[in-house]
Amino acid sequence: MGDAISAEEKAKIEAALKELKDVLANESASKEEIDAKVKSLSEASHKLAEAMYKKEQGGASDGEQAKSKKR
Repeated sequence: MGDAISAEEKAKIEAALKELKDVLANESASKEEIDAKVKSLSEASHKLAEAMYKKEQGGASDGEQAKSKKR
């Protein structure tokens, strides 16, 4: 799925993931800090989720079209 989004979006996701891992590695991190990093990762990965959903919808509609043609 890495090719479904731009290199810039992929870099944002990877950076947000690294930041979350860094906060989780810090034993003195607060719940608020962790929540903020989880939110950042969630927001950054939204484009990937959109791309996956569109691809899935495209595949389903292609399959539906093929079934319609057979009838």
